[in-house]
Amino acid sequence: MSFYGSLLPALRLHAPTLAARVMRTALANRALKSLEADGDRYYDRNWVWFGIALDSGILEERIPSP
Repeated sequence: MSFYGSLLPALRLHAPTLAARVMRTALANRALKSLEADGDRYYDRNWVWFGIALDSGILEERIPSP
């Protein structure tokens, strides 16, 4: 699952249809519940969070321009 999160922003640029499918399947809320339930998946959770945050624009909104 962490691989999907880390690749999501690149997929959105180069294969938007595939990125949408990944969000509907591998990174859907029901899929993320299993990641949330396992307390030993700290790094996986962070890769997924950063990938989704970057893909959705949350990080850009909070990072000042150089």
